[in-house]
Amino acid sequence: MSIAAEWFAKALDMREGETLFIPVTDQMEQTLLKNELLELRRNFRFVNAVEAGKLDITRSQKNLKLYVRIAKANMPLLTGIIKDPNGVVREISLSNDVDRERKISLMAKDGLSMDEVQEIVGRLSDEEKHRYFGA
Repeated sequence: MSIAAEWFAKALDMREGETLFIPVTDQMEQTLLKNELLELRRNFRFVNAVEAGKLDITRSQKNLKLYVRIAKANMPLLTGIIKDPNGVVREISLSNDVDRERKISLMAKDGLSMDEVQEIVGRLSDEEKHRYFGA
């Protein structure tokens, strides 16, 4: 397993909202590592598109030191916003994640509040809020 693959595996294990900074020695190494990580993410989309979509891979510099930064977003890029001609705005989701739906359903049945559920599974779409909490 390459070094990039090992860092990618560590990034997948991160909790949502966490960021990993991988130190590099120069800009060439930074660019090469970033490109390898982007390729790994591109290939991982065939395995788990949702998790791959949560990873943001960029070059970074802090205190004159170079890094490759991997941030795990709280929410994948599967949620959009629609604005109708009357100006009413609502969220929509591309995700049809059966596991997520099951988790939300069970937590709502167990009496968890909407805020508690969002802490666990991430932000709920308007559709999910309406379906499980009547909001």
